[in-house]
Amino acid sequence: MTLPNMKIIDTSSYSTTVCRTEVHPRIVDYVWVIDSYRRIHDKRCVILKSSAFSAPGDEFKWRLLLNPNYCSDYVSLHLCPADTSNLAKYCPISGNLTLSLIKKSSKSEETSTQNMEFTISNSSFSVGFEYFVRRNNLLVEANELLPNDQLTVVCRLSYIKNTDVVHITNPSFINSCEKSQPACLGGIETLFMDDKFSDITLCVKNKKYVAHKNILAARCPYFQKMFDAEWIEKKLDSVELKQVDEIVFEEILRYIYAGKSEKLETMVAQLLEAADMFDLDELKLVCEQELMKSLSTETAVDVLILADRYDAKNLKTRAINYIKVNSYNPDMLSAEIKNELVKSNPRLLLEIVNALAKVSLTEIQV
Repeated sequence: MTLPNMKIIDTSSYSTTVCRTEVHPRIVDYVWVIDSYRRIHDKRCVILKSSAFSAPGDEFKWRLLLNPNYCSDYVSLHLCPADTSNLAKYCPISGNLTLSLIKKSSKSEETSTQNMEFTISNSSFSVGFEYFVRRNNLLVEANELLPNDQLTVVCRLSYIKNTDVVHITNPSFINSCEKSQPACLGGIETLFMDDKFSDITLCVKNKKYVAHKNILAARCPYFQKMFDAEWIEKKLDSVELKQVDEIVFEEILRYIYAGKSEKLETMVAQLLEAADMFDLDELKLVCEQELMKSLSTETAVDVLILADRYDAKNLKTRAINYIKVNSYNPDMLSAEIKNELVKSNPRLLLEIVNALAKVSLTEIQV
């Protein structure tokens, strides 16, 4: 990744390419009428599937899943892709989902409305509400909610698939400079690990790295404080860094000089920690985005712990939302995971519980 404020310029030519990104959101309203609802109201292990539906002009199709006896007290209602065989092509899919029941009054008003933002990945296929409506409420208000023994569900859905994001590069935006571009404008990446003009040696464990104070200070707030303030290191030509491993620091140094990391995928957790330590906010965001891709039932809690530890706010929000959306999965917050959090991070467990409680309270109000 090349940072926006860095100019990596070839000594023979220079060009700037501008890319325009177009996003095409999809919107669909779907009404599902379920006849003879009372016949399956008390049945267990019965899940009703709606017909497949899609937004106008979209080949991707959805279904609704209704469980009339999810537990003794509630009906559950979920949205899922109609076909998951080619789901990777469209993921991630993000959007907003609203589910309601039609109350057959004179105005056919909607009731029991539930709303949520969601993201669907390869590892999470469905979104919705386990506690959508109390089962007893359907019977108590049968004249309104079950006229002629029909239950009417309304789904309002807006979403964006990966294939709805289009990147267009316009050749007319490409401008070349003359070959006589001065060599002094060359990219600072060429000075990475080069002792030419270096004026500082960074000692990390058993390895030494030559560097340039002005580049370190300009690109990294941690070093800016070190060389600007009255730190003892300001007057030294050699600094020892004890808080980081050699392999991690080498990638930090590469990012400072080149605006990229060659080992982001394999070292993302270590780089997030180091980015937090060296106040490299842009690298921290890159690490957050990389970790968001890895969210799954197996990793969500670990990612949340990592985000909380290093104050990665965007990642923490995404991880908590992922846990909320997939809380119906027994593997998401197993007894073993909860017990481990009680020992290691009870405050974070309380945050998760509070987030789930807010969802539950919203779902119960029908």
